[in-house]
Amino acid sequence: MSSITPRRLSELIHALYAAAENSDLWSGFLEALADKVESHMTVLVAIARDDETGSASAAVRVDPEAVRLYNESWGEQDVVDQFRS
Repeated sequence: MSSITPRRLSELIHALYAAAENSDLWSGFLEALADKVESHMTVLVAIARDDETGSASAAVRVDPEAVRLYNESWGEQDVVDQFRS
């Protein structure tokens, strides 16, 4: 992974905050992040407060079938939940 310039880091942070305010921007942020960290895919998983299940809220460079399967089956068993106190 190449180093990140202060300007590019600032741009990524700005894109992150913008996406938090406008969900239509998540894909663009995830693409930029994937490019920077040389990732084959990036996924934003949201955990519901009421039942603590996960769902892929935004994903780039991911097979849509994998996202569907995660949301239908694996989100309820997300390993992140195992680390909660």
